[in-house]
Amino acid sequence: MRYPLLSSVLLLLFFSCAEQAKFLAPDFTVPERIAILPTINSTSDVKGGIVIRYLFYEELADKEYCQLVDPDLIDSLLNLEGITDGGQLSTVEDSVLHRILRSDGLLYVTLLECEYQTLGISSTKKVKANFQLFILVHHLIWEDERAVEEGKSWMETLFEVLADPGKAVDKSLHDLGDQVKEKAAKMWLEEHELKDQMMEIIEKTLKTLP
Repeated sequence: MRYPLLSSVLLLLFFSCAEQAKFLAPDFTVPERIAILPTINSTSDVKGGIVIRYLFYEELADKEYCQLVDPDLIDSLLNLEGITDGGQLSTVEDSVLHRILRSDGLLYVTLLECEYQTLGISSTKKVKANFQLFILVHHLIWEDERAVEEGKSWMETLFEVLADPGKAVDKSLHDLGDQVKEKAAKMWLEEHELKDQMMEIIEKTLKTLP
C-alpha cells in the first residue's frame, strides 16, 4: 500500500464515526429469545412509552436478530403476576422475569424525554431513550442511549423575524400549518407526533447491537 499512514487515519475516522454502544460486555453469548419489556416511562407522555416499545419490537423483528416474545403475550403474563406498568419492573428479580417469560434475554426500554412543545410559531421536538439487554442473573451485555432534538426555539424564531420579517412570517405560517396537521394526525390515527424522532433513535441503536 502506497500511503499506509493515510489509510490508517481514514480507517480510524471510519470507526470513530460508526455507531457505538454505550456499553458492550467483553464476553457474552447473544440470547436466543428476547423479551422487550414494558417501557419504563420517565415522561408524562404515556402513549410515547407504548409507541417506542412497539416500534423497537417491529424493527428488531424485521432484522430477524433472534426470536422475540410477542409484546401482548409479555403484558398478559406480567399482568397475571400483578405487573401492569414498566415502572414496577425494578421491584421484580430478573430470574422471575426469565421464568415468567421463558426468555434468556430481557431488553429494558427507558423513555427519558418525549416532548413536543409549540410556542406560537416556534416548536421543538425532543426524544431521549435508553436501551439495556440483560441475560440471566442480571448480567448486562449491551446498553445504548440516544437523543434527538429538532425544531427551533422562540429565540431562533425572533432572530429570523428580525433578519427578514416577510420571509420569516411566511415560513412560520407554513411551520404552524405542519404543527396543526401533526396534532390532528395524533388524534385521528394510531400514530405519534414524535414517531420519526423515535425511529431515528431506534435505527441508530440497532446498529450497535452485539
